[in-house]
Amino acid sequence: MEASVTTATPGRSVLERSAASRLPDRLLKWGLTALAGAILALIAYFFIRLIGESGDTFSRFGLSFIFGNDWDPSRSIFHGFPLVAGTLITSAIALILGVPVAVAAALYLNELCPRRFRTPLAILVDLLAAVPSV
Repeated sequence: MEASVTTATPGRSVLERSAASRLPDRLLKWGLTALAGAILALIAYFFIRLIGESGDTFSRFGLSFIFGNDWDPSRSIFHGFPLVAGTLITSAIALILGVPVAVAAALYLNELCPRRFRTPLAILVDLLAAVPSV
């Protein structure tokens, strides 16, 4: 008795496909490129608008608005450095506290956690990532 072997014919490569079968790929590529360009244009628009709207502030207070420490509404003295410094300090504290916890959770889930608990705990971690902490 002779054994027969069937072989599957491999699919055609991308280079061998017809132009009509490559059309959806090209449309998707150009569509995504257009969306990426629109996002860049929107970011540029926001940046230009921000610069334009802040012109009065910089003409009145100059660069001392960014680097000054005073904030006295009764004398119309406003400087933004305390706000920027506070934001940077709280962000640094959040990173110092959050990064070790996140790395420890990832290492535990991937290396130490029993298999039966991995999926439920991974779902809980994903839920934590989905909810803003603000």
